[in-house]
Amino acid sequence: MTALRFTRTAREGEATPEAALKLVLSTEPVVLPAEIGYDERWVWVGPDGEREPLEVVAVSVGDDLVVVSASPRIRGEERPAGLASPPRDPLLAQDLYRGDDVDLDVEVLRDSRGKRYNERRARNLSNQTLRGLREKGVPDGTRVSLTVVLPAELHDRVGDAARTRGVTVAQVVRDALTAQLGG
Repeated sequence: MTALRFTRTAREGEATPEAALKLVLSTEPVVLPAEIGYDERWVWVGPDGEREPLEVVAVSVGDDLVVVSASPRIRGEERPAGLASPPRDPLLAQDLYRGDDVDLDVEVLRDSRGKRYNERRARNLSNQTLRGLREKGVPDGTRVSLTVVLPAELHDRVGDAARTRGVTVAQVVRDALTAQLGG
């Protein structure tokens, strides 16, 4: 089980941790792979409990996900292509639990290269991650989401197929698209 921990900066941010937690537990993240200077980063974009746009950025540290920022999205700001968090499977949300908060200026957490995270570095990581996504979009090889409106009958058929196969609706859709488009 993975612990979700909030940094002091994220907790003191403009969005409440409760709103961020609702978003994280109700949607799937876009997971950005590790690259030079950064470990794997998890980004959620979507409405909070009040339907306000929200961005949450976390970094993978050991077995934990450490939320480094939770902030309202600026209205009118363009959402990067492919960065719309789809609904999370409720069964998968059970694998995530709320851990203790972390003050990165007190507790020592290190990235995979041994470099220490502090509150300033966490803020910079969040800002650079979100800026990069806005400027360049989601990098190749990253899982992205697609929202599709289906007729009720087709939606029911997809749900039936998922239950029969013992997989998620998303997997049925991925398999159908791969079969149709080749791949």
